[in-house]
Amino acid sequence: MIRLIYLLISLFIFNAGEAQLSKKKVYKVGILTSLYLDSAFKADKFQFNNNIPKNFLKGLDFATGARLAIDSMQTPKDIEMIFSIYDIQSKTHSIQKLKDDHFFDSLNLIIGNVSGAEFRQIANICCPKNIPFISVTYPNDAGVTNCPSTIILNPTIPVHCEAMYQYMLTNEPVSNKVYLTKSGQLETRIKSIYEKLNKGSGAATLLKWKDCLLTDTAEILNINPVIKLLDSTKDNTIICGSLDEKFSAKIIKAVASLTSYRITLIGMPSWETLPELNSKESEGTTICYSTSFYASKKESDVNFEERFFKLTSGKPSELAYKAFETTIYFSDLLINYGNQLPAYLTEPSKVIFTPFNIKPVYNQNTTEVNYLENKKVHLIKQEKGIKTEILLK
Repeated sequence: MIRLIYLLISLFIFNAGEAQLSKKKVYKVGILTSLYLDSAFKADKFQFNNNIPKNFLKGLDFATGARLAIDSMQTPKDIEMIFSIYDIQSKTHSIQKLKDDHFFDSLNLIIGNVSGAEFRQIANICCPKNIPFISVTYPNDAGVTNCPSTIILNPTIPVHCEAMYQYMLTNEPVSNKVYLTKSGQLETRIKSIYEKLNKGSGAATLLKWKDCLLTDTAEILNINPVIKLLDSTKDNTIICGSLDEKFSAKIIKAVASLTSYRITLIGMPSWETLPELNSKESEGTTICYSTSFYASKKESDVNFEERFFKLTSGKPSELAYKAFETTIYFSDLLINYGNQLPAYLTEPSKVIFTPFNIKPVYNQNTTEVNYLENKKVHLIKQEKGIKTEILLK
């Protein structure tokens, strides 16, 4: 706990690099995340003891990953890098307050761990100023248009669905397929994405599946409507069309009980952190899902884990990995290419943990670039409790 409090205080006051009166080229990077420090300390006393809220730890992991990245960077002698980490939930460092204080005006790069409203607010500020804004975690465009300086690193749902669809098209083309979902606005959108991907010429479809709409009201899912659509003589593919984690957990449990059928369960990017995915009961089920981040335990991954543990006495979360690699990757591009950074966003030689494949997303009405998006997702296949990455051709 003492380590945690020390880390919080050091992050709160953290500002790496001070502009000097020299001939060095100066680049300023703003790192924005939610630390909730106003509620963490009252009268300089830490409030949470051992019951630390999850959202608090998420922001802390992100800030810690960024801090370790900054400490790791080697800057050329003729360049000065100034990094600032801000708690955007703080009254003194909220997005609006930073805007009013003209904080954004001097920045060359913004790296953000933000939510929907915050994402749109920052994008609207950065777009007219043409400041590259790297949205690390939010997997949505929040309706942002005509803003090519905004870069979404966490691929949106259509990108994930396309990757899973390509997997089925290549590996499960003739299996008996059941599309399983529940009522909901997002579920309807996911269904339309899959239907659009599945369109062939005319009215034809490339893959055939049976639709199954379940009622998600009970603690245990009634799987009988699904069983009626399965075929005990063939391979079966069950496609989950919902991001709802509670509903998804029920599906994993229910499908795991269907041991008399050969089933591959196609999941969603929200499944990576579900405890049910790693349960003993699900080991007999083949499960495929997509994720925007996959740590393959390379030497760089292990080194980062060791440094993170030394600083915090804990294991890094996915957020910490993402903050570390994003801060190093894009700061390095800034050092090497300056204001030309947007032209060099996908550099294979600079991969830290995971490769990026950043492409423009165009406005269908005006052909202008709405934003840039990372199209690289990792497909994970879990069989007998062992996870492996699937490489699509």
